[in-house]
Amino acid sequence: MPVALNYKLIFDSARQIKDDDSTEGNQSSVVGPTADPFVFEGANPKPVKPTMKWLMNYLQKHNIGTGATRVSTVSQITAGRTALLHERRGTFSMTNTGIVSAVLTEGTIISSTNATKRLFDLMDQVGKFELPPDQLLTTATQTVTHGMPIMVENAGKLHDRLGDPEKLVKKYPQKPKSSGTTSAGKEVKFNQVWGGHHFTDSEVADLLAGKDISFSIKTKRGKDMDVHGTLAQQTYRGHKFWGFKAADDVFTKTNKKSIKNKSK
Repeated sequence: MPVALNYKLIFDSARQIKDDDSTEGNQSSVVGPTADPFVFEGANPKPVKPTMKWLMNYLQKHNIGTGATRVSTVSQITAGRTALLHERRGTFSMTNTGIVSAVLTEGTIISSTNATKRLFDLMDQVGKFELPPDQLLTTATQTVTHGMPIMVENAGKLHDRLGDPEKLVKKYPQKPKSSGTTSAGKEVKFNQVWGGHHFTDSEVADLLAGKDISFSIKTKRGKDMDVHGTLAQQTYRGHKFWGFKAADDVFTKTNKKSIKNKSK
């Protein structure tokens, strides 16, 4: 015997079963008209392609920066070796660097549009002398401090999202090298191929001796081009290296020929 009826005060399972048996097969006892059920079918619309216009409208909608600032920012994140976005036929797609940045900053304040707008507003107030710079720096520091541990934790997700890091790095074939001692007694190493021309052993010896060598190469248009030059130490993007250096008159003559042909 139950101590208290509780829910049975309003629901009696035995009576419910009895009522169901008595009404089975007797549709006239059903209260109300018979319904014709149907199911709505549909599909979500395709996501909007991330074009320049879409991105600018998004930034403007959230009131992030001025028009000039938006254009400058988009220009910075779409150019160079560390570009976050790649534009092709007017549509943006994320580079590997962009995906890494998105994974690392997921869940951080710094990735929020509201936080970005807040920092822009604070910078405007500092520029108008309405806010002391220390308060802006404090807010920026708090944002970074909050995001650092989250980014460290998100770093563990990179392998699952991007796969093997070695597959993401574009590898270029190693160029064959020649090495030896110059006439000044300096040990050097330089590329054995220049402009598609492979230096012979005698040409390598002449270069190390400081002599001027000459040879012919094919231009990108398939025309023959006579080249001569010497081995010299050069600088590329702040890094010094040894390699074949064509004489200046080689390119001057080529330019003169091309200009002369165009004038005809």
